[in-house]
Formats: sequence, structure tokens, C-alpha cells
Amino acid sequence: MEYLNMWILFLSRREIKYLELVNLQAVPEQMLYRVFFCKELTCFKFGGFNLSILPHFCGFQRLLSLHLEDVRFESSAFQSFISACPLLEELNISLCDCFEYFDFSAPTLEVLSLQCNQDMKSICLKKVNNLIDLILKINQDEGIWFDKKFAKNSEVFYGIMV
Repeated sequence: MEYLNMWILFLSRREIKYLELVNLQAVPEQMLYRVFFCKELTCFKFGGFNLSILPHFCGFQRLLSLHLEDVRFESSAFQSFISACPLLEELNISLCDCFEYFDFSAPTLEVLSLQCNQDMKSICLKKVNNLIDLILKINQDEGIWFDKKFAKNSEVFYGIMV
């Protein structure tokens, strides 16, 4: 992981715009702290990591697209992370732990794809005013999935937003 951290530091100095990090090990690793130095990212995909936010993290000011898969969040790390991405337009969350209540502020978000387990208790999208597309996939008992796509002009979509 330390070699990977050095590579990410090198890439951050090259002002990379797209970064995809996937940990395929059975045990999730802590997300590499040098990722937070990649200030020019516009698209970031990562999976198989534990996420905690560094105290001095100022955000990804240019990030437009974020894809999270099998990420474990420390307390309030997700809200802090999303709040630090003021231009975020697309968010794809797949099989991430620690989501009982899904409520965050992302005023520029247009597309949200959320795949979660049945432990999800509440989805609140009141602070996501520009949302155009919403895809919900909820894992129910015995591997059965509820899968629904909503468009902004859908009555059901507005029902979910309230």
C-alpha cells in the first residue's frame, strides 16, 4: 500500500482528472490518504476501502462523478465527503455499509444510483434539488432485488423526495 501511496502522490502532482482504485482483497484497507491530494479530480471511482476524512481535507472542488462500491464509512464521513464536492453531478453507490439513513446535501447532483441492502431505513433527498434521474436497487431477503428507475417528472419520484 505504501508503494501505491507514492504513485498516487506522483499522480496528484500531475493533476490527474480520473482515478479508479479498487481493492480486491477480502479485508478492506484504509483509503490511501494521498488520494486527498488529487485536487483536480473530475471522476473518482473506488471500492473495497474504509473511508475516513482527514481533518484538513478541503474537498474535491472539481469532482463531477463519484462511484463508490463496497466502501465502509466511518461515522459521518460520507456526509463530510459529499459536502466537500460542490460540483458533484453523478453519484453511484453500490453495496456500501453503514447506510441506515441516506440524507446529505448535494445541490448540483443530477443522477443518483443507489444499490443498498434491506437495512436502509430512510432515504431523504430534500437537499438534492437538481436530481433528474434516480435508480434504486434494494436487496431484500434471499437475494431478491427491488429495482426501480425514476425520472424527475414521475409522481413516485416526487413521493420519494418528500
